[in-house]
Amino acid sequence: MNNLCLVLPPFAPDYSGVASSLFELGGMIVIHDASGCTGNYLGYDEPRWMNSKSIVFCSGLRHMDAVLGNDKKLVKRMIEAAESLQPAFIALLGSPVPMVIGTDYDGIASEVEEATGIPSFGFDTKGTVFYDKGVSMGTIALLKRFAPASKRCEKQNNAINLLGLTPLDFGNSGNAEAVRALFEKSGIEIIASLSMGLSLDDLKRSPSAALNVALSYAGIEIAKYMERVYHIPYIAGVPLGDGKAMLTAVRRFLSGEKSDSGSVWEIASKANAAQTSHKRILIAGEQVTACSIRNELRRISRTADIEAAYLFNSFPEYAETCDHKAVCERELMDLVNGGSYTDIVADPLVGELIKNSSVRFHGLPHVAVSSKVCWDDTKCVIGDDMTRFLFGIAEE
Repeated sequence: MNNLCLVLPPFAPDYSGVASSLFELGGMIVIHDASGCTGNYLGYDEPRWMNSKSIVFCSGLRHMDAVLGNDKKLVKRMIEAAESLQPAFIALLGSPVPMVIGTDYDGIASEVEEATGIPSFGFDTKGTVFYDKGVSMGTIALLKRFAPASKRCEKQNNAINLLGLTPLDFGNSGNAEAVRALFEKSGIEIIASLSMGLSLDDLKRSPSAALNVALSYAGIEIAKYMERVYHIPYIAGVPLGDGKAMLTAVRRFLSGEKSDSGSVWEIASKANAAQTSHKRILIAGEQVTACSIRNELRRISRTADIEAAYLFNSFPEYAETCDHKAVCERELMDLVNGGSYTDIVADPLVGELIKNSSVRFHGLPHVAVSSKVCWDDTKCVIGDDMTRFLFGIAEE
């Protein structure tokens, strides 16, 4: 019963992550379900859907099709739609029911590609795994197909890629544009922004970057793949406020001053943690964002004791010893009501779990948690509003 949610909605699943990573690239996305999962993605996990031209279909899976394993109908529909629309690629995504009956997504995709000549992908998503795994799954599949390691490309010394940038973590209220502008105004070229403001041509050019900047857990997974295949180093973190800390770190890598790829945020900032303090802060959310906020708060106030709780997947090697995993509502509820914290930073819906009225709550909307309930209120990570938000948390 650990996965039972009484207050929070279910967190965004893996098929939403895959679809989000492919959304802007001109492909045809087909979610294999009876319409509930497709509706869940488009209605609750994809703020770009309204007024978009992206092609997202539901397979219309019916009871007898599932029982009899009738894939011919699905293959026929996908071929007819592809021949009419001529998308750049075709992606078939799974959901819980086809997972149970063992649907062969790769086999179906191969049939469709053979009939249409259009690059086709099958994704074994289940709807029971978090969105961040889906984001990296979708992006890496495209890189393997459209930017193979065998294709040589010349490195551009002052160029970077942004990885793991999707509305599920950053909303659709200007964060993608603000992060790009931060680097471009400083003379740093953005080759590919995976996956907002992205084209297939950008993706094909992405191996020529000198550095990858991973903005989320999914971004780190993509960065690890690109380091292994294309030999591109990476750093991770979210630029916040004026973004100077991240800009400094990127410039150090591009200038060759620093080269220890894989470092996440400024590990040295751990030394700035307070020895004793009456102020204890918990930041609950996605790992890279939570730890980036902690770093900024440590720069603002060195007297606060700050811990992070990861609601989704996380890399243990990048966590501090005081950090927590809280991947279900019960674990999160026990943590926020344990009486240990004076301040809690999390999605606004998490605030409804807090029973102690003396705790100061600071709402930071996260689409993968609260969905459309709060996605219009997503904060821009760059600018004075974020700076005021951080100082508000740090103040005594």
